[in-house]
Amino acid sequence: MPLTIALFWLRYLRRHDWNGTALHIVVLVGAIAAGVILYRLAVSTLRGQRRNAVPLKNLFFQAAIYSRLSWIALIGATIYILSLGAIEGVPPEYEVTEGEKSLIQADVTAADVRRWVPQLLHALGNKSFADLREVDVSARLQNWKGQEEDEIDRVKRGRLRGANLRFADATRAFLVGADLSRANLQGIYLFQANLRRADLTWADLKDSFAYEADLQGANLQNADLRGVDFTGANLSGATLKGARLENANLENSNLNKTNLSGTSLTTVKGLTAEQIATAVTDNTTQLPEHLAASRSQK
Repeated sequence: MPLTIALFWLRYLRRHDWNGTALHIVVLVGAIAAGVILYRLAVSTLRGQRRNAVPLKNLFFQAAIYSRLSWIALIGATIYILSLGAIEGVPPEYEVTEGEKSLIQADVTAADVRRWVPQLLHALGNKSFADLREVDVSARLQNWKGQEEDEIDRVKRGRLRGANLRFADATRAFLVGADLSRANLQGIYLFQANLRRADLTWADLKDSFAYEADLQGANLQNADLRGVDFTGANLSGATLKGARLENANLENSNLNKTNLSGTSLTTVKGLTAEQIATAVTDNTTQLPEHLAASRSQK
């Protein structure tokens, strides 16, 4: 019984859901404690040993009781630490740029539980981060071509509102129209992912990788896009109004009709005058110095 629950707990860790994980921990520790106690009772019974009932008030004066409780507490603490390392951890292959401060606390030492627990689980064949590579999170139509607007309207949209997908690998994932509002997408890998018309309002994408991702018509209003690499991404028609873009990389990204109203672009990398000319901006859009100067001269 405890082994079965432990397997469920291990498999559930990649969901990064503390509510469900806490329930698993309580049930698992309870099952282990019950297993040990019932085993001792069974052994005593089979040996014909007679156990006298102990008054409840005397239980508090037995050293054996405190010893067992200490072992149970130790087991619970160990499972909690492993859960913490898996849920709040950093993938073994993730590298932080030297000299830069990680926005998502990924610059942890090898001795940190958030570093060695994912490594341990990975070595045991149980990754603690979601694997969405080429997965159809949204249900596409048969014979999908993605060229007609009618096709997109008929997609059954994935529902991941508020989900914790830190460091997930969503390479070429099909996320058309998916509800990812308020989701934790820190460090997520979205290489060539299809996110057309996806709802990413208030989502946290700090330090994520969106190389060549298709974000046409996506809603990124008020999203946290600090440090995101949008190199080669298609953001045409997307809404980035009020989004945080500090140190984001927009090199070679398509900003045709992208709504950048009320957005600060002062520290954005790779941004050109040609991109700004095709985007939707207003007086509240803050441009980098070299682009702001050229706009003021016009």
